[in-house]
Amino acid sequence: MSKKFIIISALLCILCVGCQSTEDAAQSVCDEYNISHSVNNTVIDSSELGDSYNKLMLATIDTVKLNVLSVSAGECNCEVTYADLDSLVEQTISDSAFIQDYYKLNETQSSETALKDLICDYLTVAIGNANVKKIDTQIVISDGEIQSDKPIVNAIGDDIDSVIKTIENELTDIDTDVTQEQILEKKTYKIGDYFVISVDGNEYLICFKEVYTGSDAIKKIVDLSSNNQVSNYGEFTLVWYEYSVTNLGDDSIYSDVFVSSSQSHVLDYEKSNLFGLKNESKVLAGQTVIINNVGLCKGNYCLIWQDFTDGILFQIE
Repeated sequence: MSKKFIIISALLCILCVGCQSTEDAAQSVCDEYNISHSVNNTVIDSSELGDSYNKLMLATIDTVKLNVLSVSAGECNCEVTYADLDSLVEQTISDSAFIQDYYKLNETQSSETALKDLICDYLTVAIGNANVKKIDTQIVISDGEIQSDKPIVNAIGDDIDSVIKTIENELTDIDTDVTQEQILEKKTYKIGDYFVISVDGNEYLICFKEVYTGSDAIKKIVDLSSNNQVSNYGEFTLVWYEYSVTNLGDDSIYSDVFVSSSQSHVLDYEKSNLFGLKNESKVLAGQTVIINNVGLCKGNYCLIWQDFTDGILFQIE
């Protein structure tokens, strides 16, 4: 083997070791960032961003991993992996508890900022369920430190803005009738069950005694008064129901709050020509009265009462 060949081989080895050392050094710096995720994150100091937004930003930054692909003149081409917030959209818009909070907040505050904060808070908690996203970006390393993680922060900020907009649009597209059923905790009761409802700040103990449909309902109405005429509603069936109301609060006027429904659509029934119905009554504190009323159904009857204050859908089957 010639001396010339040995020298050339040695030089190549030195050069390769030098190249490897440069990338290793850069990866060591990136590994430190992968642990601390700390440089000068301007996002924390921005007064224009809300606390919830910042928390989501920081939670996403905490999932960042940098892998050096190449180094040139102190500039590293890095593969960046972090939580893919877009993968949480389906979970968010399918969570009835979140939808309940979102629409209740929308009704009480109607604040875009408050709604965005709620979305950010939910995503911050759910971030552990996110898939992994990969992007390539340039990171400047000088004096053994990453000079700025702004490219990473900007990319994550764009993702957050995009996913918030997507969730807002998805919730806007939900049909109102479906939404009302989704956002309320459903409590189903049978005839004879006792349960408490709150109306205008007063609590009442309710117990359904009778529910009749079709010809049986018509007979109950006609028995109230021979002058009662039952209209024909074609494909819909008449529902007659009666329940007890015990006033657990102060003296009040109680009006029937239950309505008949079919596939989440409230069905109205004209009662002006019916006599003898007791769908409203004065109820003294501790007193029990009987309330009855009529409605319509399609298929199996369903009587509901929606209490948006407490977030409960009472359903009688």
